Amino acid sequence: MESFTTPGIEFVGEQDGVPERRLKASLAAILSGHRSVRRAWLAQARYDGDVETVVLALLTDTGQDDEELVGKVGEAFAAIFNAAAWLDTVFPDSEHAAAVAKVCRPFYVRGETTRWSWQGIEDSIRGKAQQLRRKLG
Repeated sequence: MESFTTPGIEFVGEQDGVPERRLKASLAAILSGHRSVRRAWLAQARYDGDVETVVLALLTDTGQDDEELVGKVGEAFAAIFNAAAWLDTVFPDSEHAAAVAKVCRPFYVRGETTRWSWQGIEDSIRGKAQQLRRKLG
C-alpha cells in the first residue's frame, strides 16, 4: 500500500455502472465488518485539477488509514477489474466528506442495508444469465 496526501482532491461525481455496482456490493459486504467505517462513496475525482481517477472515499470514526481494510478493498477491486489496476482509497476529513457527499450518493452507510447490495447481486446474476444464453445460442 502506498500512502499519499490529497490536498488538491476535487470530487466531481459518482462512478456508476454495472461493474461498479458489483464492486459496491462486494465492498459493502467488506465494510459491514469494519465498525469504524461510517460511510463510503465511489466517486470520480480530480487531483490538483488535472489527473482524473476513481476513488473510494471512506469516512471513519478515527479518520485514520486502515492498511488491512485497504488491502481487502484492493482484493475486491482486482477480482472484478484488472488486477494490475488499482483503486485509490482515501480517508477524508469532515470537509472532504462534505464535498464528496455533494456530488455522490454513499453506497454504504453503517447500520443501513443499502440498495447496492441487492442491485449488485441482481446485476451479477443477470450478467451470468446473458453469458449462458450466448453460449447456448
